[in-house]
This record gives sequence, structure tokens and C-alpha cells, in this order.
Amino acid sequence: MTALTVAGPAALDGLAGRTGLRRLTVVGADVRRLPHLPSLTQVRFVACRLGDLGALLDAPALYRRDLLFSAFDRLDAGDDEVLLAGAGGIVAGVPHSRSAAAYRAELGDVASQYERVQCVRLWRRTGAVFGAGVLVRPGPAAFTAAPFDAVRIAAAELERELAAPGFSLERVFARYSALTPPGAASLVAAAADPPGAALLRWAFLELWAEDRLGADRFAQRFPHVALRTDPPPALDAAARRYAALLPGAYLLRARIPRWLLLRDAPPLHLGRLPGRAWQLGLDVAGGRMIVGRCGDSVLAAATDETECVLLLEPGGGSRVVYRSFRELLDDVTGVL
Repeated sequence: MTALTVAGPAALDGLAGRTGLRRLTVVGADVRRLPHLPSLTQVRFVACRLGDLGALLDAPALYRRDLLFSAFDRLDAGDDEVLLAGAGGIVAGVPHSRSAAAYRAELGDVASQYERVQCVRLWRRTGAVFGAGVLVRPGPAAFTAAPFDAVRIAAAELERELAAPGFSLERVFARYSALTPPGAASLVAAAADPPGAALLRWAFLELWAEDRLGADRFAQRFPHVALRTDPPPALDAAARRYAALLPGAYLLRARIPRWLLLRDAPPLHLGRLPGRAWQLGLDVAGGRMIVGRCGDSVLAAATDETECVLLLEPGGGSRVVYRSFRELLDDVTGVL
């Protein structure tokens, strides 16, 4: 036998000394030691609690590690293994630090940083993990009859749950739908097609890191709002058009994608400007980069090196209301 899937508390019993095993999948286990498997080339951990894999894996032929919805004892151990697995394997729902995520992004990874933040928060409080719209309690099941405990929950819903008084995993598992069908195949499918994947791929090319995080969070909070993700040729053409209207604007081409993103969205409510509904999206008037309108009131983005957004009132008053595009996105409280 060259491929084997094992599951549960006794998943690794009887593997010691097995020769010829090349591909191993471990599901819902608490893995502290792994038997010596000299022929092993690929290993996949799904919903497992893991020690330091550097000490666990004594397999000279191993070239691929998949880490799916599993957790390590320490965040730095997760960092090391996420980077190793990301070199040729699949990584989803594994707690790791912002610095490791930034390094992965430099290598072309387009994973959701908003989901990563919620995953780390959840893991620190409960030991559970999150990614691709699924919350998983690594290790043997405690709340369900499945091989491991898992529920479907959006990142924005999880953020609200974590902020609510009396948060507990028991309450989450009671409120949200169980992963169906239960099992490792559903987690692999979720990792292959995470929520907002198309937006993330576009944002990786067109938005700065903080803007990507804000756009991802917005899209998951308001999934039915249409976001405009124009292709590069259209954005290049827009940059040429607006450059003629805003001569000397700082890094205009880099800023245009963010301000066009909400141009097709319905009017939005902003927490810092209550009682009004704002139509957001790029326009130019009077030599200003207009990014929002509500009646005669206007939101204008700075055209110098700052990122601030000013409120311009009809009477001539003005004040800074946001220090960045990300700050504005995070302030959206609802859709008209």
C-alpha cells in the first residue's frame, strides 16, 4: 500500500516500520510523535493538533506537506511549518503570524489576511482554527459525531462572535451549520475555493496590503454589495484620464483601483457621519479627487502623499474624517 488515510485518537498506531508508504493523510488526531517512515514523500494533516513537525518527521524522501485546519502548540512553530508547507503544499486554517503571512505574500500567496487575523484570535482563546469559511476544532471530535468538529461560519460572523460577551465554542457549534458532508474531503474542497478568492487575486495585483485587508473584510461583511474590479488596461486608461484632471497627484495610478472599488455599490452608511447615506466612488471636480457624495456634502481624498479623506460641507467647512481608505472601509456600518 502506497497511500493511506488514518483518523482519530489512535490514528498512528501500527504505522511504525511500514515500508513502501509514500502518501499519508492524518485526520482529527493529536500528533506528538510520528513513526519513522523512510519511503514517505507526501503527508497531509487535517484537523490535527501538532507538535513541532521538525522533530516529528523523520522522512528523508518527504517533499510535500499539506496543513489543513490544524494547530501547533506555539505560533512560531506554526510560522515555520506554514512557510515549509507553502513551498509546495496546501495551507489553510493554520494560525501563523503577520510576518510569516507577509513573507508568503511576497512569494505570491493570496490568502485572506482578514481570515488569518480571526484564526489567530480564535486559536489564542480556544485552540480552534478558522479559514475558508470553516471553523474547526483540531483533534478528536467533542461536539459532534464526525471525525472532527467543524461548522460553516463567515469571517465577519466569527469576528462578531469573538467580540460578543460570553463567547464559547459550544455556542458557535449550537448556532451554525455543521460542515457537510463531514470529513477531510470537505475541508480540502473549502481550501481549494475560499470565499472571495477572485477579489483577493485582483487585490493582490492592484491594492496595497492594508487596502487588501480592508477590501477583504468589507466584502465578507457585505457579500451582496457589488465591487468593481476593473482589469489593468481599464485602470491604466482611467489613470490617464484622471491624470489630465489632477496634474501632480501623488501615485495616482496606485490609488485609482481603491476608489473605483465602490463605484457600483449602493449608498452606504458611515459610523463617523451618522444619519446620512453616502455614494462612494471616484470622481473629479474642482481639482479635487471626490470619493463620496451625500447631497451637497462631499468626501475628498488627498492628492499629496498623505492618505487622508476630508469632509467638505456646503458652507465651506472641512475636516479630516479618515486617515486612510482602509479606515473608511472599516467605518461602513450598513447598506441603504
